Amino acid sequence: MNFIYKEIFGNRFRYREKEVDLDINQYSFYVEDQLNITDNLKLIGGIRYDIHDLEWNYLKGYYATNSSKSKKHKDLSYRAGLVFDLTDTTTLYTSYTTSIEPGASLIGLRNNQTDLDLTKAEQYEVGLKQSLLDDKAEFTISAYEINKKNMFVNDPNNVGNILNSGEQKSKGLELSFGIQPIEQISIDANFAYTDAKFEGSYNYGKTPNSVPEYIGNLGVRYMPISNFGIGTWLRYVDSFYINDTNTLKLPSYTTVDLTLDYTYNKKTTFSFLLKNLTDELYATTAKNDTGGVYLGEARSFEFGVNYKF
Repeated sequence: MNFIYKEIFGNRFRYREKEVDLDINQYSFYVEDQLNITDNLKLIGGIRYDIHDLEWNYLKGYYATNSSKSKKHKDLSYRAGLVFDLTDTTTLYTSYTTSIEPGASLIGLRNNQTDLDLTKAEQYEVGLKQSLLDDKAEFTISAYEINKKNMFVNDPNNVGNILNSGEQKSKGLELSFGIQPIEQISIDANFAYTDAKFEGSYNYGKTPNSVPEYIGNLGVRYMPISNFGIGTWLRYVDSFYINDTNTLKLPSYTTVDLTLDYTYNKKTTFSFLLKNLTDELYATTAKNDTGGVYLGEARSFEFGVNYKF
């Protein structure tokens, strides 16, 4: 039996703009355990307790006077799962997880919105892992469902106001595959399908913004000699809506990255990364359901040196 106890103290986030100064202190405590029921069957469980201590200082200028609000959230979440080794190369697993999501939306809360509850989520997942060709190849397939409630959403009757009445259900399928056909070449690929819809009264049946239906990645790495590698990574992202009413949609995009790495000795490695080779113009996410977007990174390059002491 493996027993893990861990506590996390004082994760602090501070944000300030012209109208609000926000402090977030997060404290987390969790316990995890793994029980070997049989040689092939394992039970995994965990419980987590989170404290989010928030303080907003609203500044004079945007507001009539200086004022402050504080809120402390205390939440319990947990997870449980089973892992079954069907054979030496095949593993089945299933899990159930609950979680709390503070979310970046806390930043934009007005001084009359600080009592809103945090977003709650639960996830069901089942999957299979398979090793092939004497461990030269492996693939994983999993299916999941995620349900969220108390999501922060825009008030359709009051521009700028936020409600936590949003509900969302997401169902999806994820596939990953890796193979090393020969010693010098490795290939990795993954694919994700997501069907996300709002539940409840807010935009029922609509797709949340910034959620593409399909995402795919393909990477190939070639090592012509033992200490030098060349790689390329192709990424495809399907079209997605940039507002929750689904009236504005961005097209799909594909990016290509290139990598080079050279191991000089056991302690030193040099690397080069060329991002977005074709200089594709694309957006990664919507900006708070306003119709605005955050653009992806233009073509750029990075040099790196990794030295082990």
